[in-house]
Amino acid sequence: MPRHLITAFVFAIMLFSLNSQVLYAISFPNNYCDIDLLLDIQDDMGILDQEDLADFLNMVANRDCKKNVEFSEFANGLLFQLLVAQPADLLQAMHKLDKASLNSVLKEYADPVDDSIELQLLIDTLRQLQLKDEYKQLVIAQLEKAFAKY
Repeated sequence: MPRHLITAFVFAIMLFSLNSQVLYAISFPNNYCDIDLLLDIQDDMGILDQEDLADFLNMVANRDCKKNVEFSEFANGLLFQLLVAQPADLLQAMHKLDKASLNSVLKEYADPVDDSIELQLLIDTLRQLQLKDEYKQLVIAQLEKAFAKY
């Protein structure tokens, strides 16, 4: 095959790949901060895998999602519920976050929307969790900040 045809073929594949990525990037955010996704997480709580939990944590950290008050409040509540239902899995999923997303999630633990959350009980439960994980200590520190506010 002549060199110019190979170059044209490779260029066409790259262009197609680029277009596919752009279409994905455009369509993805439209439903990324959808309450239905949070309802699915709530329904599957206790059986969520690492990928599901990491996706949820990224939604919690997403700036666009934070602008949606209803979504943000619901996600904040689920963050605490998941810490009770799947603490070890949730802490492991945090390792998949970039630094900015991790910091954003940790800030959520310092500022619970629902003031009926029994923070001291949650702190004690996490301390008893037989898991040596630096993120466990980070979450406990944020929960202690929240407890000090109330």
